[in-house]
Amino acid sequence: MPIALLLSAVLAFASIPPAAHHTRHVPVHHRARHAHHRPHRAARHFGVTRSMMRDVSRVNVCEEGGRWHVDGPTFFGGLGWLHPTWLMFRRPEWPQNMADAPPYMQANAMWRFVWHFNVPMPDQHGCTGGY
Repeated sequence: MPIALLLSAVLAFASIPPAAHHTRHVPVHHRARHAHHRPHRAARHFGVTRSMMRDVSRVNVCEEGGRWHVDGPTFFGGLGWLHPTWLMFRRPEWPQNMADAPPYMQANAMWRFVWHFNVPMPDQHGCTGGY
């Protein structure tokens, strides 16, 4: 009996014209087209939260005196990194030179460094200079 009931339901559904299957219109929202749409705050800041930025800013103040766009000759950016270190931890679409990267990109790279080497963020409260 249950198979006969199932078969009758399938046949009844198949006899309904296709246009009648969906009687309710579901609007499609194109959020990117709206002027008021803004990406999520973390997306705008390369995945770096305020607390993460605060920790990296301490390193910046200690290493480069609060300047984020230091351009060599040996150390670069706001964290005083060597060029090969930046190349290792930056994302491919980011600037080749750390000095050209905005602070949030540099902070993201610093957190990638910390996570890669499984070390704590350098404590810069004493501003000892260097990691």
